[in-house]
Amino acid sequence: MLVEMFLKTAMAPAVVVGILVLLFGSAPEPWRSRMQGLIVAAGFVVSSYLLSGAPVWPPEGGAGSLAWVALWFGLFSWVAAPGTYAKTLFRGTWIIVGVILVVYKLHHAILNSPVQARNVLALVCAGWGMWGALERGLRVSKPLTVVSMGMVTFTAASVLFLLESSLLMSQLMTSLAVISGGLAVMAWLFSKRLSLHAVLPFMSGFIGVVMVLGYVFMDISPWRMLALAIPFAALFVKDLFKLTSSSALTDAIVTIVLAALPLGYILWKISLTSGPLY
Repeated sequence: MLVEMFLKTAMAPAVVVGILVLLFGSAPEPWRSRMQGLIVAAGFVVSSYLLSGAPVWPPEGGAGSLAWVALWFGLFSWVAAPGTYAKTLFRGTWIIVGVILVVYKLHHAILNSPVQARNVLALVCAGWGMWGALERGLRVSKPLTVVSMGMVTFTAASVLFLLESSLLMSQLMTSLAVISGGLAVMAWLFSKRLSLHAVLPFMSGFIGVVMVLGYVFMDISPWRMLALAIPFAALFVKDLFKLTSSSALTDAIVTIVLAALPLGYILWKISLTSGPLY
């Protein structure tokens, strides 16, 4: 049953996303990035629908609102074209609106709690920084490495939410991890057909929104949520020391290991004190 659910809600949407992204890979910019961004968003929306039904409008917050967040991030390439300064200007806006979509229902409680408001702001800034780290990482890292960091983070988020007793959030993150894995393969084999401008918002800013959701709705420690930024810290270190490799696969494997080791240790420590898995 679990295998069947995985194939239906994660693998099937990821395969369709991969095929459609490849089909639009030869389109000229900005249409390639625009369409590929919407395709990735639509793939996640389909997974969300299969797992929890149609998203409610207006958004009521929580996991059900992530479908709207995905569509919002899918529109990023329509506003900020590749190679323009607008993409830097709008990063923060996209994350803030995404956070509003998932926490607006609880905004009074958040604003009335200085500690919670401060932590939400810190997580928003972390998401913004993660987005910048991915963009900067392209200076010394291969596209495969950069996209793989999103896959590692979504995989870690899936395990973390499972340990924190949220099966639905774990399944949603699994879907994104599989989609990210497919995009990583594409970045390795067909890098010229993949618009990083379209997919990087999902690999970074979207994760920032997920971190806020986990903290606000599931009462997960903000430090545990910030641990999801470790892969982006690995990219930052690579950029800082100008560490690179001529082989895309070697570059990705080494960076994945560097990111996965501390993340795996943290998740193992959490597992020792976690309750029922769901």
